[in-house]
Amino acid sequence: MNIDLFLSNRPHFFTIALSWLGCSESQDNLSEVLAALTSPVDTEFFCKSAHSSAMYTVASMICYVDDRYVCFARSEDKWLIYDSEIVETEDTWEHLLEHFKDCKLHPEVLFFEVIK
Repeated sequence: MNIDLFLSNRPHFFTIALSWLGCSESQDNLSEVLAALTSPVDTEFFCKSAHSSAMYTVASMICYVDDRYVCFARSEDKWLIYDSEIVETEDTWEHLLEHFKDCKLHPEVLFFEVIK
């Protein structure tokens, strides 16, 4: 069965939830997923629109890491990193990933924003 999704208006934000099968993913695979998130996403691959296709970028993400949840959110030109105990900033996505290079970040909820 094929189901098409058609939107009459392009949303400013959309959310994707990921489900991981256990914690057996390799660090390399998780790193590839996280690195790929920096590429703009075109909604045409999953949703038809009355408007031309729109490009989106990650605005925020909730990850599971080391038995806790951590949120990453873009704030102007920096990335905020926070959980129940800390709030930190990183200048770039690459620095954020470097900060967590020894951790298995499992992205679970991704928030995308339209690129203007």
